Amino acid sequence: GETTSGGWGYRIDKSIALGMLRADLTEPGTTVEVEIFGERFKAIVQKDEPLWDPKNERLRA
Repeated sequence: GETTSGGWGYRIDKSIALGMLRADLTEPGTTVEVEIFGERFKAIVQKDEPLWDPKNERLRA
């Protein structure tokens, strides 16, 4: 696959990235590797929901 964007998730205190994967690797919890500036890092596929507040308990106007 390929990442399309990434950055630091201040609310979850971890790196996050958006990317494209083969269909067989898209199940939440699947472990993949992401290469950043030539170094490989472990990544875990997440559910398609907000990472820091999945129940929307901290909404702001």
